[in-house]
Amino acid sequence: MQQSSVRSLVDVVIPVHSLSRPLGRAVDSARLGVQPLSVGEYVITVVAHHLSTEQVRGMLTQEQLDHVRIIEAPAEGATAAAPRTAGLEHTNAKYICFLDSDDSYQPGAVGRWVKIAEKRHSDMVIPWLKHSNGRTDITPVIRPGRTSNLDPIADRLVYRASVFGLQRVETVRRLGAEFDFGTSTGEDQAFVMRLYAGAARIDYAPGEPTYVMHADATDRVSQTPSPVRAQLEPSVRILDKPWFEGAALELRRAFVVKVVRINVFEAVSAHLKAGTWSQDEAQGTREALSRLLDSVPGARGDFSKADLHVIDLLLSETQEEGQLKAGLAARRRFANPAALLTAKPAHALGRDAPLRFMAAAAVQTARDRIAKRHGGN
Repeated sequence: MQQSSVRSLVDVVIPVHSLSRPLGRAVDSARLGVQPLSVGEYVITVVAHHLSTEQVRGMLTQEQLDHVRIIEAPAEGATAAAPRTAGLEHTNAKYICFLDSDDSYQPGAVGRWVKIAEKRHSDMVIPWLKHSNGRTDITPVIRPGRTSNLDPIADRLVYRASVFGLQRVETVRRLGAEFDFGTSTGEDQAFVMRLYAGAARIDYAPGEPTYVMHADATDRVSQTPSPVRAQLEPSVRILDKPWFEGAALELRRAFVVKVVRINVFEAVSAHLKAGTWSQDEAQGTREALSRLLDSVPGARGDFSKADLHVIDLLLSETQEEGQLKAGLAARRRFANPAALLTAKPAHALGRDAPLRFMAAAAVQTARDRIAKRHGGN
């Protein structure tokens, strides 16, 4: 068990809830990921969730056990809310990182983020997210040329809703950022959005080394198919948070636009493709979509004409599957002006309107390719 008599710089928290998880790989990657930090500057905390300490010990070699501490989280819920909260409550480190037990860090990733945070006094460092097949996420679609002192609105941070990266513990506690225990998925959305709404300094770490998401887990909670209502619940619950109601109108609007454009449309598409779309799914979608759009004025202005057609279909009680499939396909045909232009010409070049968003995404993709070739900044 790793011990330190001084306050550590960073605590890497790894929740684990199943004996089938490749925990050893995660621990090994964390040990490499914290380089060049030395022993005492970092802690690796494995949080047992629905497992005992002894069961977790049995998943690791003695060498791995010598470099971690193991704590137990309350056996609450099926998400990582409880173990992540336990890790946060038990840490005395300056920064915290969360690593899923089926994911990994590239060598030096965490050490790089800590270096950025120490140099720039970051409250958050947002990294690349790379997939084990080599694909990288382009989100957040930030302004060209920016890597430091990001603006949550101008740099479209709401499109990165996951907690993977680095957070300053004092800021997390001061803002009261919490994981949502009341949802079956997406428990980190509220945590991340609270930081976007209140953090003073957010920086970006493009390129590698970085966080790697693997697809070999058979029980990954966030990949388990679920009703649209459940998928949207984490986002809808955020709308009633006092800190969200007090956040800048532009941030709230951007959040709603993102949730509709990404979460709603993708969830509906998945059900249509799987043949599981039903009246109950339609009703749940209609209720959540109405709640989202009614929560902030002007949200419809940033959607394309094709998006608005799908929204109107989803809000209707008489929509048909064929219409939805056609509408969802049409919004992805970008050679069609309806997929690019907003209903009101004055909104066509809005920050989150399709034309400007897609142009920024193209620049982001090109820049990320350059960053990948040069191994980060």
